[in-house]
Amino acid sequence: MIKLTKRNGGDPIYLSPDHIISILGTDQAIAFTVEDSYQVTESPSTVARLITEYKQRQMRLQAAYIGYYSNFDAREFIKDLESEDRP
Repeated sequence: MIKLTKRNGGDPIYLSPDHIISILGTDQAIAFTVEDSYQVTESPSTVARLITEYKQRQMRLQAAYIGYYSNFDAREFIKDLESEDRP
């Protein structure tokens, strides 16, 4: 889940990145999910970065899990992920 801030009221909202289907806006974003849309104070680029970071963490966890339960050495895979340029 990623934490965003609702535009009206400033309340936090937690969304699953897998359910966000599009993001619109310039300074502030509107995040469209499979069921609803939310106006948030974060910019579209910030929302995209949070989604990317979340998915990278998920990949690292999956690689570590695979490495733990098989002969696959996940350490090299994780090093490659961490060495990639960040946006």
